[in-house]
Amino acid sequence: MEILTGKKVFIVKAMLGVTKGIIGVFDNQEAAERYAEEKYRVWTDDNNFTWAENKTAQTVNIKNENQETQLKGHLIISQYNVRSK
Repeated sequence: MEILTGKKVFIVKAMLGVTKGIIGVFDNQEAAERYAEEKYRVWTDDNNFTWAENKTAQTVNIKNENQETQLKGHLIISQYNVRSK
């Protein structure tokens, strides 16, 4: 029988075009949000972006000087309860 441990894990997922996957796993929400912010800033060169508090999904529009096309996607933070057997 699985038992809830009271702990939570926060998974940062990225979906860019047709590519999607997990890019980070954290044990606290603030660390997950800061990581998602940093990834967004790197991908878009937007150094003023901040993650909206308690908002799990953010739309990402990426267009760099070296890139002619714009890649649309999402950054998502999902929260899961940790279980043990």
